[in-house]
Amino acid sequence: MKLKKSFVLLAALSAAAVVNAQELDSDLESRAGKFDAHLLVQTMDARRVTVNSGARELDIESVGMSGVGVSYYLTEDLAASLEFLTGATEFDDNDSGLEAIDAGLFMLNLNVDYYVSALSMFDNKLTPYVSGGVGCLTFAEEVDDADDDYDSSTDMAFNLGAGLRYDFNKDIFIRGGYRLIATEIKDSGTENFNCINLALGWVF
Repeated sequence: MKLKKSFVLLAALSAAAVVNAQELDSDLESRAGKFDAHLLVQTMDARRVTVNSGARELDIESVGMSGVGVSYYLTEDLAASLEFLTGATEFDDNDSGLEAIDAGLFMLNLNVDYYVSALSMFDNKLTPYVSGGVGCLTFAEEVDDADDDYDSSTDMAFNLGAGLRYDFNKDIFIRGGYRLIATEIKDSGTENFNCINLALGWVF
């Protein structure tokens, strides 16, 4: 439900940006030296993982996450970005037989984004990009419903992705794409999660 509300909010903000967007010139003002702030949502696919060095097998449902980010444009096409996302999911413990256990996820990413302006289309409004970076993922498992106690673990996370960016005008953009995240969950060994993300941002 939280992810659905986040998508609805992004859709509403995007619609407002379209209504108020100005015509974009082919020779855009350079973004080099500027920042952007963006809201983002992301989905992670469901996964069965073996955790605690093989002691437990968990069936984790798909995860909906939302968060915020900020980018600094080193050049017109190259940006460094910092993102924080949070979300919630449920999982079944196949060893204990417990089902629908609550869990929270927290992710911090430091990425490098490269916009391939040579392949821009529609008067430089639509631009493909590639992205990659490193961060950390915290998986917090609820262990006591009465006291809301959580057992959490934090692991390194690496990501690689690609997508498209659409600039409504020189200040407002929307960006969406695919991201592969490689991380561990509670000593599970490396797990690869398929993610779809969407961001709405402002350049300043």
